[in-house]
Amino acid sequence: MTTTPHPPVRKSIALALILSIAVGAPLGYAAPLATGSGGAVATISAQASKAAIDILDKGGNAIDAAVAAAATLGVTDPFSCGIGGGGFMVIYLADGQRVITLDHRESAPAAFTPTVFLDNGKEIDFEQAVASGASVGVPGTVRGWHDALERYGTMSFKQVLAPAIEVASKGFRVSENFNHLVNINVDKFKLFTTTSALYLKDGKAIAVGATLRNPGLAQAYRELGAKGYKAFYQGPIARDG
Repeated sequence: MTTTPHPPVRKSIALALILSIAVGAPLGYAAPLATGSGGAVATISAQASKAAIDILDKGGNAIDAAVAAAATLGVTDPFSCGIGGGGFMVIYLADGQRVITLDHRESAPAAFTPTVFLDNGKEIDFEQAVASGASVGVPGTVRGWHDALERYGTMSFKQVLAPAIEVASKGFRVSENFNHLVNINVDKFKLFTTTSALYLKDGKAIAVGATLRNPGLAQAYRELGAKGYKAFYQGPIARDG
């Protein structure tokens, strides 16, 4: 967990995106502590936390910063984040003391039926289903980001996606956890040439410490910044998906 305090800022909107797991702590364990005022950013990625702080420094509010962080996590932590999936955003509106949740989880395709995963009345193999296009829902992340920015943000898609584009273009250092997650998915990744080209080298997981760049995702973010969320659901990006 990377926590970065932010200098005092006046904001009418506060956002809390919190994933917590309660575990029994060993005796003598001291929880990490960071202090500050005006606001803070906490993500699992130093690059994502920095992206959010950069947006706050440029005058954005918590919603703008949250989208910037999420987009950057799509680069540095694609196993749990990214425009190919969906999620929830919990927003606290300080002025009205209201909590709002934006549900942008994936939706089943229009042609989907309950028999998609059946073969002559029997369930198809799970691994076969996972590796097939039949198990993919229509991603809701991009639309969720758009709705959050339109309703409660102050910046444009282009502005909040800029930090993620920079990380995707310049690259980031592959961590041990990233290497581990690629390693346990090597066989699946080998089924797809573009995925193999990005995450594998000589058929093996990209090494710890290597610099990973994702120019394709950077370009997709540029398209979203220039044309808005519809560029994801219509046109070349949608057809390639």
